[in-house]
Amino acid sequence: MKTHIFSLIGLVLLLALILGMALEFKHLNRVLQMSTLLRNSAIVGFLAGLLAGALLSRKVPAQEDRPPAFFGILFLFILIGSYFGSLSNRLLADTNIQLVSVELQSESPYQQARFGLFKSQRNTPDGYRSFFFLDGQLYKIQAKKSLFKGIQAGQMSAIPIQHGFWGFRFVPDTPASNR
Repeated sequence: MKTHIFSLIGLVLLLALILGMALEFKHLNRVLQMSTLLRNSAIVGFLAGLLAGALLSRKVPAQEDRPPAFFGILFLFILIGSYFGSLSNRLLADTNIQLVSVELQSESPYQQARFGLFKSQRNTPDGYRSFFFLDGQLYKIQAKKSLFKGIQAGQMSAIPIQHGFWGFRFVPDTPASNR
């Protein structure tokens, strides 16, 4: 009976983790150095997974079941590391939002639908993909509303940028960023 309760709790936690990761993607699309954040978080998750996998797989009674348990724990920690790296960078961030001057490269609206768009479906965009130069580097951001309304390619504009807890900058999802 005790094993069933722990299995049920584990399943609920796994489903909550999957749901949280799915909800985090919209915030991850606004991180300026997204690939570096995910890579560093996955490395930390890998190292923590090595330790947790080594400790927890020793408790598995059957010798032949230890490697699958080890690699399962390792894989789970890599996923958890990526999720918690992004989540903690955003939620524990400094509350100061700075307006930073950037040069717009391009901004285009997009529509998305899981199973395609119908011809009779509305023509309003689901969001905007913006490419801009900041400190000589090209960045891509996806946001619900246009960050560069009325600005032409090559012109300068100010956008709100917040410094995350781990030092990765992002465009906050606030009314100020959706002007």
